[in-house]
Amino acid sequence: MPIFAALLRLLYLRRRYIAHLVFSLHLHSFAFLAILAGVLFDSSIDAVQGQRPGNASAILLIAVYSFFALRRVYGQGRLLTLLKMVALLIGYLMALIVTMALTLALVAVNL
Repeated sequence: MPIFAALLRLLYLRRRYIAHLVFSLHLHSFAFLAILAGVLFDSSIDAVQGQRPGNASAILLIAVYSFFALRRVYGQGRLLTLLKMVALLIGYLMALIVTMALTLALVAVNL
């Protein structure tokens, strides 16, 4: 979440890092709750040919909520919010890839 807040700081320069960190905590809390609800829904029904409607619904809900939350908190237009949301997603994915690669390297060294 601190990395997500740092990415927000790069995209939205007028606010302090702590404000971005608080927003990051709220957004991640919502995402975790949505994923939990999706997993519980999927576990309560029989999956047909590997389909997981709860998981797909959770991902869609997180994307929609993130868009509206970014728009509401930072007060920018739809197109600019969408572009920054895509940049945020790409940056977060890159941070995840680097973290996983470093974790793999650390585990390989300690074997």
